[in-house]
Parts: sequence; structure tokens; C-alpha cells
Amino acid sequence: MSLRYYWLASVLALVLICALCFSASSPVAARQALTPTPSFSMPELPTPLPPPTAPPVPDLSTFVGLQDSSLDASGVIAFSSRQPSADDIYVMNLDGTELRRLTEHLDHAGYPAYSPDGTRIAYYVYHG
Repeated sequence: MSLRYYWLASVLALVLICALCFSASSPVAARQALTPTPSFSMPELPTPLPPPTAPPVPDLSTFVGLQDSSLDASGVIAFSSRQPSADDIYVMNLDGTELRRLTEHLDHAGYPAYSPDGTRIAYYVYHG
């Protein structure tokens, strides 16, 4: 009888161990699936722009046909430009906008210079 008792006890122990193994994984998996997990994500920030810088002042002596130049405090350039028949005096903004001719068909006009207060432009004229 004792052999039957050991055999029955072994089978029951094996069934109990198997039942515990299979039943233990199921509730944990179900509990993990039902438990919400908080998620936090940082919003994407826009890429910062570099700080603005002043535009570079061009070297006016490198422009083709540009002879002499003068720059006032507000960024308006006075310059002489050689055309096929004559040199004339022009003014324009530093960015190239608002070009105006001040003289028309003088023989040779050049060397424009702003007055100290920036309200007048003096220049040299040669006829001949």
C-alpha cells in the first residue's frame, strides 16, 4: 500500500506543480495587459533660428563700371558710373533698391561725397 501512496502523492504533486505554473502565468499576463502604462512624450520644438546679423557691406570698388562711392549713415550709396558716353552720379540703397540718377550726361562726373549732415552730395565735374 505504501507504494501506491507514494505513486499517488507523486502524481498529485506533479499535477499541482503544473497547475501552479500554468495558472500563475495567465493572471499576470492578463493583469499586465489590463494595467495602463502612462506614456509621456516631449512635444517637438521648432528649430531655433540663428540670431540676425547685419548684411555685409560690399566692397564697392569691385563693381564693374563703378568708380567712386560714398556711403551715408542711413545706408544710401552715392557713386559714379562710367557709361559709354559719360560718367553720371547715382544714389541707391545699400541693398540695391531705389536706384536714382542725379546727373545726366555730364562729360565726367565723379568723386561724390556726402556733406557731414548727410543732406547734400558734392561731386567733381570735368568738361572736355
